[in-house]
Amino acid sequence: MDAFVLLVLVTLKGGGLPMVNFVKFPDIAACEERADQLSTVLVKGGYQVLERACVMGIQHFTPHRHRKSKGDKGKPRKAPPKYLYLVALSGERVLAMPRHDREACVREAKERAQKAAGQQGGVKVRYYCAVSDQALIDDRDYENMRRREARRRYQEHLQKQRMQQRQRMEPGGKTAPKRP
Repeated sequence: MDAFVLLVLVTLKGGGLPMVNFVKFPDIAACEERADQLSTVLVKGGYQVLERACVMGIQHFTPHRHRKSKGDKGKPRKAPPKYLYLVALSGERVLAMPRHDREACVREAKERAQKAAGQQGGVKVRYYCAVSDQALIDDRDYENMRRREARRRYQEHLQKQRMQQRQRMEPGGKTAPKRP
């Protein structure tokens, strides 16, 4: 299992459970730069940033979609699905554990935090029960998703080449072939 840098943002706006978002980066420097930008925007938007960490990750998540795309104009925005996680953050690692019961998740986060606070000399682990619009993807599904994305980009590339070739072949184009 390959590790990578993961930006973990735990935010709170109003009451209720915190939100957690996960963003993958190639290196720590890129992660920290983006974390600064996002934190500034979130604070200006009225969010409280509870946790902002660039850590090593081994779990993959679906992309976070925070805006409507161009094709969504005029359509009512559906509420994104919410996934419940018990998030454990240490100084250099993160683990998101899916949960289904909100009250049990909150209770477990408090119990684990109290137990971690009582331990001396160990790595301090912070626990959050948080919701996210990002689903956890298992490794096999992640590899399939990467292949589909690479295939989609390749198809777009081919289509672009064909369009350019057709434009050149049209009458009045620069390289229109001569007919015998």
